[in-house]
Amino acid sequence: MTSDSFALNSALKLAKNLLKAGGIDNYNQEAEVLTAFAFSIKREELYMNPGRLLSSYESNIFENILKERLKNVPLQRITGETSFRGHRICVGDAVFIPRQETEGLVDLVLPKIRKGYRIIDIGCGSGCITISILKESEAALAVGMDISNTSILISRFNSIINRVDDRFVALHADLMRTSFDQVRVYLESIIYGLSVEGFDLAVCNPPYIPRDSIEALQPEVRYFDPYIALNGGSDGLFFYRILAQRISGYLNDGAHVFFELGDGQADDVVKIFSSFPQFHGFCVEKDLSSKERYLYMMCG
Repeated sequence: MTSDSFALNSALKLAKNLLKAGGIDNYNQEAEVLTAFAFSIKREELYMNPGRLLSSYESNIFENILKERLKNVPLQRITGETSFRGHRICVGDAVFIPRQETEGLVDLVLPKIRKGYRIIDIGCGSGCITISILKESEAALAVGMDISNTSILISRFNSIINRVDDRFVALHADLMRTSFDQVRVYLESIIYGLSVEGFDLAVCNPPYIPRDSIEALQPEVRYFDPYIALNGGSDGLFFYRILAQRISGYLNDGAHVFFELGDGQADDVVKIFSSFPQFHGFCVEKDLSSKERYLYMMCG
């Protein structure tokens, strides 16, 4: 590829052909995204100046990016970001790439939000769930808790670029080892005049893949999503059991609780939580593929 023979429209055509041959499902869309990313332009500019000649430096970057995608490196890992409900969310190797199913979880949460609500997101990862809730509701405060310090840094950055950082707190903590009183003391120490008795809503998309099933996942997931964000223990239910034991200590009476579920887990997860008297009002909702994907309940 040389700058006197290789133009933008040729690059886009090449990307489409290579990605299609490589078995990439959304090859047209991904070709546009990767080509625009390689040349640091917006996607619409691909069609505004298609004959622009490319330098050898640009062509080399472009070729390397296509090689990475053809090795099953996810598109979002290459560009460093994704769109979640239309919001820009930056991702890194330490966080799970947000999926479309999780956008549906936010759809269920939003009608329950009231002005002034305080929310906690357990295992917040990139922060995509709570950042979307803050952008689309009048919730007063959201705390994103995660065991990974890198995830906390990424979620904090995402709250800044989405301009909700004044209502978002990223907390590096482990639910199994952190009491609500510790969280309360921390929040009241960093937010002047704040008094926290409990949270009004909890949301969580926990790791729910059975350990022995991880090897059967698509390469983009198996090799490039963090193992800690996938591994749900021997039966995929480990973190639901922890949540059932611990989450009520963080919540006000009458709080709303939302979880994402793995395939076929709804009955088992309901059984886990129904053994604790503080949880009630269980409702399982399906995703766009008609799979039982979300669980709603009340606490207290």
